[in-house]
Amino acid sequence: MHAGPIHLTRYVAPAVTALGHLMAVHSELVARQGRVSEYFFRGTSFFICGTIGLNMNIQEMKAFAAKFLEELTPASVGATVIGLRGELGAGKTTFTQTCAHLLGITENITSPTFVILKKYELSEKVLGGKFSFLIHIDAYRLKGGKELNVIGWQEVIADSKNLVMIEWPEQVSDVMPENTRYIDFKHIDETNRGIVSK
Repeated sequence: MHAGPIHLTRYVAPAVTALGHLMAVHSELVARQGRVSEYFFRGTSFFICGTIGLNMNIQEMKAFAAKFLEELTPASVGATVIGLRGELGAGKTTFTQTCAHLLGITENITSPTFVILKKYELSEKVLGGKFSFLIHIDAYRLKGGKELNVIGWQEVIADSKNLVMIEWPEQVSDVMPENTRYIDFKHIDETNRGIVSK
């Protein structure tokens, strides 16, 4: 069974509250089956479908990621896998870094482009003990699922205590779990970024 859409609209709420903005998000902005909700970063401003803007600083980004993690429900079977899609520089690694730090990981988080996979142990106090490990994978250099299987992919996704964030999942689409949840990152131009949930 495919996981339902990730409703990123609700994750923006803490940032909105922090800035003191009064926002009424129209029901049209809620991600529904077969629809797309888009969230654009224009320089230091954040837009929902290009209609509502507010300043986005580090604290708001942390609030955004914190809400995402708080409401993240573990997969019913196997690991919880989050596929991060988008071109180079679109924000995939930055999002993973922010989540990792919120999960209590203190070491420097970099994209594992050459080692492919990095594993970080999580404290039992984090997220109520829902996950024991954060697995960060960069599949950019891979040419199919066989190459990912060589480094233990099947074992990774079989463990329900793993939270997996994989960049470039389209490179290994043939071995991605059916219940993978995807977030698309858009590189609009030099100062604009976007997040799309499908």
